[in-house]
Amino acid sequence: MQIPKEIDEILRRLESAGYEAYLVGGCVRDRCMGKEPHDYDVTTSAFPNEMKRVFITERVIETGLKHGTLTVLTAIGGVEITTFRQEGSYSDHRHPDQVQFTRALKEDLARRDFTVNAMAMDRRGVIADPFGGQADLADGIIRCVGDPRRRVEEDALRILRGLRFSSRLGFAIAEETAAAMEEKAPLLHFIAQERIFSELCGLVLGKDCAAVLHRHRRVVQTVLPELSLDGALERLKGTPAKETLRFAALLMDSGEETAGVVLSRLKVPTAFRKEVLLFIRESPKPCEKTKKAVHARCARIGAEAFLKLAVFWGKDEFYAQTVAELKKEKACLSLKELAVDGKDIQALGYSGTAVGQALNILFEKVITEELPNQKELLLSYIKK
Repeated sequence: MQIPKEIDEILRRLESAGYEAYLVGGCVRDRCMGKEPHDYDVTTSAFPNEMKRVFITERVIETGLKHGTLTVLTAIGGVEITTFRQEGSYSDHRHPDQVQFTRALKEDLARRDFTVNAMAMDRRGVIADPFGGQADLADGIIRCVGDPRRRVEEDALRILRGLRFSSRLGFAIAEETAAAMEEKAPLLHFIAQERIFSELCGLVLGKDCAAVLHRHRRVVQTVLPELSLDGALERLKGTPAKETLRFAALLMDSGEETAGVVLSRLKVPTAFRKEVLLFIRESPKPCEKTKKAVHARCARIGAEAFLKLAVFWGKDEFYAQTVAELKKEKACLSLKELAVDGKDIQALGYSGTAVGQALNILFEKVITEELPNQKELLLSYIKK
């Protein structure tokens, strides 16, 4: 695979100025696995002010410069370039208390989380791999760089990152690394809930999600103590890889109230929370396999949510086919598709909450097929 020309130009300019420059981290891992990286990070021996001089003619963002990171704006987006660095202690188990710049690539790679992420590659494709990342990729192993206890004590989020990589890549976690993760799992209480939620999203979407949750349940239950895993593991295997569906499958046995507490604690977006709780509430009540019942349920919860929810009721195509028919017939599936609106009701003399009540009555009559969705007939019914 070719490096994008914008990335190659960044590496070339740093080298031409007399500095070392490499791709680093996830983009190198992905390329070693034959995958096209989503983004590219660059590391260099150039110190911050030296980087600024190299890219003085380019548009840059300097907000991360005190930590050694300069973002160069290119046609393919911002590219982060970071000086080789060493890190001191992590008193909050998340961020280094101080960083020190270095000219040595190996010292920079030594501070990284896992061997598969501690590789660097120059613009010619030559890989620096001092900690055996390529061998661990070949063997399907997630292993901490150096002492695993020290790595996860430094940044406890690495515990969940390791599980996410294991789930996503289908890799096993090395025995010493897994033991350190389990021993240090209580340190996850130092991590912001938003970051925990982000890592859990990646974990539950992975192809090996159920297996990872089973093998490392003690770690997972540190951040989700309310979780009842036994039923969830089997349910997850048959659930499509969509975040709200996977979270609903995970939390379903906990019940709607407890799931709501968990999602609030994780500070998930409001729409995400509502959809997960909807699935947990509705999934135990499969929709009857009649067109009328599907129409009514779609009208109540929305056609898109209904189609997602239907995966919990088996792989029968009836629901999808029926929703498609309703849409083709332009059936009234929501209030906004009703042939009358609030202004029409107000014109009849209604005001305030009575307007909404009248619309809801008409909507109910239409979806139960007591009235056709025709403006004149709906207004005539309300007049009476």
